[in-house]
Amino acid sequence: MGKRAGVPNKKPRLEIPAINIEGLCSSKEFDPNLWWNDYPDTESSGRATKADTNKSIKDSRLALRICDRCPSKSACLDEGMRPENLEWGIWGGLTSGERLVRANAVGASHHLKHKVRFANLIRAGRPI
Repeated sequence: MGKRAGVPNKKPRLEIPAINIEGLCSSKEFDPNLWWNDYPDTESSGRATKADTNKSIKDSRLALRICDRCPSKSACLDEGMRPENLEWGIWGGLTSGERLVRANAVGASHHLKHKVRFANLIRAGRPI
């Protein structure tokens, strides 16, 4: 995982603190990091490489396809809309950028606006 100023820029794995959700993401069949890759890792310069960007888009699209068929999607989205979860990962079939927009939580933050733009790239459906 990438780091900026010595701090990880993503949570390491899916953790659902308030409720116990048995979603498809908790299956050992899938890499749990798929749900945390909805924004590319950045190098020390603060810019993601093209390879990291493409991996993030590919992983996010796969995670979203899995979410689409998950029976826990609604409960997971409720959890993902909690303020402490808005900025990180895919919850209930929405990326962090999509949840930030839904919660009207982007404001003037340059970083959060980038997450929204990246969410649009993920959903664009164009080949990477």
